[in-house]
Amino acid sequence: MQKKTLDWSIISDLVPVETEMSLCGQLLTNADRVIQAAPELRPQHFGEPVLSMIAEWCYERRAQGKSANGAQAVRALEGRVDSEAFGGMAALVGKMVAMACPSVDIPDYAAEVIEFHARRVMAEAMLDCLTDIDALSLTDIANTVQKAISKSAGSARTRWSMGDAVDAAMEVAEKAMKGELIRFVPSGMPALDNMVGGWPRSEMTIIAGRPGMGKTAFATSVALNVAQMRRAVLFISLEMPAPSITARMLSAIHFDQHARNYSADRITYQAIIQGALSDAQFEKIYDAGEVLRKLPMTIVDMPGLSISDVEIEMIRWLSECRRNSVEPGVVVIDYLQRLRPPDRYRGERVNEITEISNAIKDMAMRHDVAVVALSQLNREVERRNDKRPQASDLRDSGALEQDAHTIIMLYREAHYLEQELKAKPDDMELVSRLQEAKDRLEAVCVKNRNGPTGTVMLTARMDVNAIE
Repeated sequence: MQKKTLDWSIISDLVPVETEMSLCGQLLTNADRVIQAAPELRPQHFGEPVLSMIAEWCYERRAQGKSANGAQAVRALEGRVDSEAFGGMAALVGKMVAMACPSVDIPDYAAEVIEFHARRVMAEAMLDCLTDIDALSLTDIANTVQKAISKSAGSARTRWSMGDAVDAAMEVAEKAMKGELIRFVPSGMPALDNMVGGWPRSEMTIIAGRPGMGKTAFATSVALNVAQMRRAVLFISLEMPAPSITARMLSAIHFDQHARNYSADRITYQAIIQGALSDAQFEKIYDAGEVLRKLPMTIVDMPGLSISDVEIEMIRWLSECRRNSVEPGVVVIDYLQRLRPPDRYRGERVNEITEISNAIKDMAMRHDVAVVALSQLNREVERRNDKRPQASDLRDSGALEQDAHTIIMLYREAHYLEQELKAKPDDMELVSRLQEAKDRLEAVCVKNRNGPTGTVMLTARMDVNAIE
């Protein structure tokens, strides 16, 4: 079949020339200020070739420890690039310096340039696919889009001289000593943070367990805790709709504010979902909602998302964080096995999970974001007398054990005692054991790349989704 003829001029329409000129003007005025305020910005993000060249020259001068100003730029770049459309290099540089963006607006200008770069990359990929749409398989199209997503996000440095790497490591150490660098996002559960340090940025943490162990309750508690620290949260739910997740958070907020010492005042999330509320309770939940709506959290509730879909949502969320000047906190995925795998290993479950696991790990590193992914354990756990999960329970779960920075397995003895009590309702020993274990959640850390492993005892009030 013949290739389709398409209008590629849309790409040039996706270049915010004035914004790029304003940023270049600031680079020529004070390059260090731009680099410090927008460390993710790179010369390749500029869509106008001559502006990209000027930005690259500024970055090179800064890397060499040299100054970069307008007069120097004219002398260095005149004749190297075609600037006639702007009236020549001298005219262009003069105009850029005059329209340099205010220092306070550098992050916003940089975010716009980066976002338009991502749009151009995606548009090129889609136009490539449309040109040969009749000859490409769905897998080819998916792979092309995935590569485009990776390219649009790939602003992190990947090639280092040893000298530069040492300088970067010392800078990280110095910032960490001063408390200026946060590589771990606190979980909001002090006992757990004492062991694992929190959720590591650029890494994937796995929260694993059988059904009934409290994985979703744990995930929503994590999301709520991080958001209450004024760090942004992206909650990707592939199983539960947003109103149900929100009901759990409303119940937890009300419990924390009003019912911590009076169990009779608890408003369960089931009561919220079912509408089993008095007028007074509805008012209290409304008040909790006013607290919740102010938190920097985004929920995406869509079953069957692919890894590419997740990364698109993550890029969009990070762009919103930059626009709103909110520090990214954590991305929660509930849960990993419900992500749609690529076609390459269709039906080969271990390979499918490996592909998903690898992609999430790469995504976390590419975007420097902490990812907390929930994972379902297989039924082998149920066949043991001691049903506490073990590291070996992940051996049939692809590369999860290798890819994860931290693995925490959840165990609630109360879940199994409740099942036993249904068969033996008059067994007073079971009743006593259940009463003792009712609010107990064991967080079993079976892998911790930078620290100890062991079991942390948490308090889990499951009816109000409060874990601490």
